Amino acid sequence: MRELVDVRLAQLKRGESVDDFFSFLNSSATQRFLTPALRRRVTALYTIQYDQLSLSQRIHDYVAANLQDLLAPGAPELVSDLLATLLTQVLRTVFERGEFPTPAEIRALKAAFARLLN
Repeated sequence: MRELVDVRLAQLKRGESVDDFFSFLNSSATQRFLTPALRRRVTALYTIQYDQLSLSQRIHDYVAANLQDLLAPGAPELVSDLLATLLTQVLRTVFERGEFPTPAEIRALKAAFARLLN
């Protein structure tokens, strides 16, 4: 999962869009992330929590820490926190469903965010 996050962070540094990321995800190279055995293990890990430690929290913290370098200097922590939450939930949904978001789902997500932010 860290590898997937690192790919997206590298794409962001290069100025690539979220569409580029989902094109990468839907490529045959990433299908190895969705084997039934790995999906079962990852979804099981999502259910384990010890104090404040959980897979979701670790992914979130990793993404948020790395996003801070990509955001404008002085960007509020709220921004990296919300973006990290979104990516963490997308990854969880991918493993639970066993498929990556479709282009139509990505368009709907982007449209929903645009409506919320306008």
